[in-house]
Amino acid sequence: MPDSQATARLAAAVGQILPVDGERSLTAVGARLDLEIASVDDAAEYAAQLITAAGDAGTLEEVVGALVTESVMYRRDAREPIDSAEYAELAAAALALGVTVPSLAEVEDTSTEDDATERRSRLLGAMLDLYSDMMSGPEDERPLKLANVLGGLLRANDVEILRLPQAGASDVRGVVRMGSIEHLLTAVWEVGDDPLAVDTTEESVHAQDRRTLLVALQGFPRELRLDPDRDRRKILLDGRDLTLLLEGRWTLPHAVRWKAREQRETGVFARLPIAPPENDPTAIAFSSDTAEIVEVDSDQKTLAANVAEFDQTISEEIEASEAEQKRLRVIGFILAGIAAAVVVGLFINSRIQEAIAEGNLDAASVTAMRAAQAQEDALERLEITGLNRYFSDDVIASIRQQIESLRANNVYITARIDREVLRENSGVQDELAFIAFRETGETELRGQGDGRIISSDPAYRAVLGFIMSRSETGQWLVTDRRVFDSS
Repeated sequence: MPDSQATARLAAAVGQILPVDGERSLTAVGARLDLEIASVDDAAEYAAQLITAAGDAGTLEEVVGALVTESVMYRRDAREPIDSAEYAELAAAALALGVTVPSLAEVEDTSTEDDATERRSRLLGAMLDLYSDMMSGPEDERPLKLANVLGGLLRANDVEILRLPQAGASDVRGVVRMGSIEHLLTAVWEVGDDPLAVDTTEESVHAQDRRTLLVALQGFPRELRLDPDRDRRKILLDGRDLTLLLEGRWTLPHAVRWKAREQRETGVFARLPIAPPENDPTAIAFSSDTAEIVEVDSDQKTLAANVAEFDQTISEEIEASEAEQKRLRVIGFILAGIAAAVVVGLFINSRIQEAIAEGNLDAASVTAMRAAQAQEDALERLEITGLNRYFSDDVIASIRQQIESLRANNVYITARIDREVLRENSGVQDELAFIAFRETGETELRGQGDGRIISSDPAYRAVLGFIMSRSETGQWLVTDRRVFDSS
């Protein structure tokens, strides 16, 4: 239990700033951190109960941090910012409880970031509601509503708008800039005889590298192929892609970069995965890549969670990149040591070789796991987009046959699979590798029309083996697959 005098000191300091009830209040802090407090009118008394309950629940640091942050944000919203003396008292009172809080500048920066996330969530939520209303509403209202939806999406993603999307007779048009590249935004309900035809006669052509961002709500023909010359500057989105953007699972700039790369490499229309793919170094990966999306009580909660998770993982991506750079530096140091090993002796050289072999096994294992996930995604999307990063042409041809068989039967496969690499059964020898991993979970066969489950198959204790070879560039590719029964 927290010290009573320290508790009273922080409660008094917070109670002079935060009210008991309201959007930013002591009650809001308790609700957010799942602390049930008896209703009282006195703010200091309520704050003291919060701190005591947090100590009992083992969440003292989280609650104290939230109380301090909410105090700063409450005063800022009231246009009466906390001064350095007031914050020094809050920090000292928190320290008396054994909790160190950030500096006032750090808290204010965090508050600004939180506000941006809340703004994006609110704006996307409103646009998602309007989009749903548009899809089920009268046809003559669609262009205007779609223009509003796209405008809100652009603002939520902080995209520079050169010309706000406006509704025409049969389409919606606007001009935006992402990075240094201008994009002519054109949205239609359905494509015509030439799905990629876009009339640019009325548009400015001063941007020599302008791209066309074409949104077709009803989608594109499955047999559509992109011409490398004529269509290389066209980025294609369908209605499902737009839904994922409005749900906060992607930001528009990330989606455009992913689309441009996929279309360039595959020459076909590529639908956005549920979340940015794990293997994309420029994108953000969500837990929904490898697990079920967590169901919550309302669409708005889902939306806020998506936006917050996307924003949070940006910093995690930076940390991961820094860790990778550190790992590469370590490997470089080890490789440099090989030359010295001739002098130091055979014993050290053998240790270096073991370390290199272990690193090769790690790299092959990572590629194998990502390949297995990509194969799983392909059987759900019924597309082979992106498989050339992980599989040889022969294996891709085999997966294509599976997909064609599924299409012929009007079904697709979903899966909830956890994978564990069996290092004792895996190994690397020169430019070849065998990676074995155990799969646990379940696969489901679903109908394409309604998504209903036709059959379910447990994958408990199935062991999958990938035979891999390394290319001249050092990239591991799966050249063969084996399934073993380990029950």
